[in-house]
Amino acid sequence: MTVRWRILLIGIVAIAISLVVVYFPDTNMPLTVTCEDFTEQGGIVNEDITVSAWVDLLTITLCSNRTTGFEWELKEITGKEDMLSLKESEYFPPDEGAVGAAGTEVWTFGVYRKGSGNITMEYSQPWEDGIKANWTYHIEIDAH
Repeated sequence: MTVRWRILLIGIVAIAISLVVVYFPDTNMPLTVTCEDFTEQGGIVNEDITVSAWVDLLTITLCSNRTTGFEWELKEITGKEDMLSLKESEYFPPDEGAVGAAGTEVWTFGVYRKGSGNITMEYSQPWEDGIKANWTYHIEIDAH
């Protein structure tokens, strides 16, 4: 392959990548579940959502009070051939001066393929004799 063809090929690839970034920017679907939501629904919250495939980020913000020893754990994530994957999770304490108050845990998932999948999370105390599945969050996802 001549140098001229290589440069042309590199240019075409660069343009294609630019078009994908412009036409398919990351979008985010935020979901928030409060402590009250869990209390009102008997400790189990179920949701069904529809998202666009390939570029969507699904950000789930869950009530969490680390002063009680509880934290969220990802129990199950399913979907066709890596349709869903966990990108990151982070705990945020409550506002300053709110001793014993709940903070939040933010979990971010990538949605990479069309199909159906689900995420199940449990709010538990992680040690051996700790309380397990005090709360459960389950979400069914349809990506198209």
